[in-house]
Amino acid sequence: MATFEYLFHFGTEEGEEYFTKCNSTNPDIGTLVNSFFTLEDLLGDKNPKQATVAKLNIHSNPPLWTKPSAHYQHQTKRSSESLYSLLHAGFETSHLKIYILGYTTGNDPSCRFFQLPEQSGGQFFYAKAFDKFAPIGPVLASPHIYNAAKATATLITRINREVKKNTLIRDDMVFSAERMLSWMSQTCLTSNTRLNV
Repeated sequence: MATFEYLFHFGTEEGEEYFTKCNSTNPDIGTLVNSFFTLEDLLGDKNPKQATVAKLNIHSNPPLWTKPSAHYQHQTKRSSESLYSLLHAGFETSHLKIYILGYTTGNDPSCRFFQLPEQSGGQFFYAKAFDKFAPIGPVLASPHIYNAAKATATLITRINREVKKNTLIRDDMVFSAERMLSWMSQTCLTSNTRLNV
C-alpha cells in the first residue's frame, strides 16, 4: 500500500476531482503533484496525472445565501460553523457591533449533489435550503465574552465523540463577521436574523 503524510481531495478549474498526496498541509503555489482520479489509483500509483497547485481566488465580497427561519431546528449531519444572531436590524456600518445579540455554533450541511456546477445554477441556495438543514445552539455567548476570547477561540466538531474538526475560528474565516454583516446589511435584514460566518 502507498504511504503518505497528507492526502488531499481537490477540484480543478475544469470541474474535475482528483486525489493527491503531499508532505505539507499547505503546499507552495506552483508545486507539481501527481494526481489520481480515484483513491484506489493513488494507493496503487496507477495512471498519475500531473497537476499544479494553484491559489484560490478570493472574491471582493463574501458569497451569501439565505435560509428561512423554519430551517433552524433539529440536529443533523456533521458540518459546524460559528454563527451570530442579530438583536435588531436596520443599522449603519459604523454601528454594527451594538446590533449583535451574541455568538453560538450552528450546523451548516449541504446537499453536495446540488453544489456541483452543472446542478447548482451558479449559486449555493438550493443545496443548503432543505428543511431542518440549519440547527443552532444550544448556547449563545454574549459579544463581550466572545470578543475577549476571539484571538484563541476554537471550533470543535465531534461525531460520536470522535473529533472531526478542530480549528482556530480566526484562521478558518476569509471575511470577518463584521465585514459580512456590513455587506449583508445593504439587503433586507430583519430582527432575529441568524448569520453563519
